[in-house]
Amino acid sequence: MAKRGILEHEKTLELADYLGIPEIYVVGVLEVFWQWVARYHHDGDVTGTKPAVLARAIRYPGDPLQLSPALDRL
Repeated sequence: MAKRGILEHEKTLELADYLGIPEIYVVGVLEVFWQWVARYHHDGDVTGTKPAVLARAIRYPGDPLQLSPALDRL
């Protein structure tokens, strides 16, 4: 469940701008990403995960090569 205030957080807004998607979609991307990391990368380290695998795992329909650097900015 997304935390209160995430929709207005500056990092959410920056990520939305970087990915070129609405803020509400970014909240979904982040929520699915956090759930996937919690389930498969308990230490939070996703280093070495191929961009295409990460994008597919979290159901991100955009450019996988744009997603990884965008998440690194957080």
